[in-house]
Amino acid sequence: MGNIAIVGLPGEPFVEGQLELKKNSAANFLMVAHCASQYVGYIAPKAAYAHDSHETNYLYTNWAKLKPGSLEIIVDSAKKMVNGLF
Repeated sequence: MGNIAIVGLPGEPFVEGQLELKKNSAANFLMVAHCASQYVGYIAPKAAYAHDSHETNYLYTNWAKLKPGSLEIIVDSAKKMVNGLF
């Protein structure tokens, strides 16, 4: 499809992660689809965990199942994969 990339991410990543992928992509157009492989809850940026909310409380709720720093790891991995293709 030319210089277009579609990235599927698990769960519901916060928009900060999606924007980071788009602005640092080697592809001219990048689309991010979430809840693509499994539901792991909300995936917030590390800084958001300072605010105790249902999106970031991974210890006591089903809304957030991943630990702080997970969004950054996922975004870095996705960036490497996309940029390796282009």
